[in-house]
Amino acid sequence: MRIFFKKNSKFVKNMNNKGVILLDMLFSLFLFLIIVSFIPPTLHLVLEKQLAAAELQNMEWQLFVSQLKKEVRISESIQVENNKLLLYADGENIIYEAYGGKIRRRVDFTGHEVTLQNVVSVQFSKLKNGVQVKIKDDYNQQNEAHIWSYLRLEGSSL
Repeated sequence: MRIFFKKNSKFVKNMNNKGVILLDMLFSLFLFLIIVSFIPPTLHLVLEKQLAAAELQNMEWQLFVSQLKKEVRISESIQVENNKLLLYADGENIIYEAYGGKIRRRVDFTGHEVTLQNVVSVQFSKLKNGVQVKIKDDYNQQNEAHIWSYLRLEGSSL
């Protein structure tokens, strides 16, 4: 078996690899710091987007309650059956019910108008002269509203 030795160049007297490891380590550290510097802005964007979505859900809840208040206040009768809110106003039956992850509104048992999205659970309860609505949404927020009718409904003593 023959071993060949590489002949050193006449300009390089002592060629060794001691500096290469240090340069590799510095280059790797440089790349690592560049990559890590992109993480905080990315996390900030993700967290900000989640907060914005939760705030949007809160605004949708306020809009839903406003619409429901309007219809409850003009309704002639309010009933809660099988966790469905049944209102009778202007000769129409209006139903609010959970449908998947949404609360939908139907008029005379037809249609499909989504009034609130991202709902985990909803509970309608009849009050003496109104209705109580409790929801829990996808962002683990719980909201509750008590809505009173201006009209004297059946069973009220006012």
